[in-house]
Amino acid sequence: MEKKKRLRKQPFAQCPLVHLTGRWVNNSGSPPVRIYKGSHSYHIEFEYRDGVKVDTRISVVQDKMIFDMFGRIELAYDEENDLLLVASEGSYKRDKQE
Repeated sequence: MEKKKRLRKQPFAQCPLVHLTGRWVNNSGSPPVRIYKGSHSYHIEFEYRDGVKVDTRISVVQDKMIFDMFGRIELAYDEENDLLLVASEGSYKRDKQE
């Protein structure tokens, strides 16, 4: 009888973007982000302290979630710990106040 290997999910693996919608906060001083579904695509919005909001579309290229904000930046999600990883800013926790 063959044993079936159970694959463990990789932390920060690719996931459907629908699981990422909502507000996210970073405890290291990076600006909070909001991920939302636009009319035809998902977007990430950074909100800076002075009230300026920067919004850009999220793309999936070669199984990687990326967005372009002054260069290509990767996104990843740790489903087990509900953490969003923004390559340029670090890890974010879901904002429970929403």
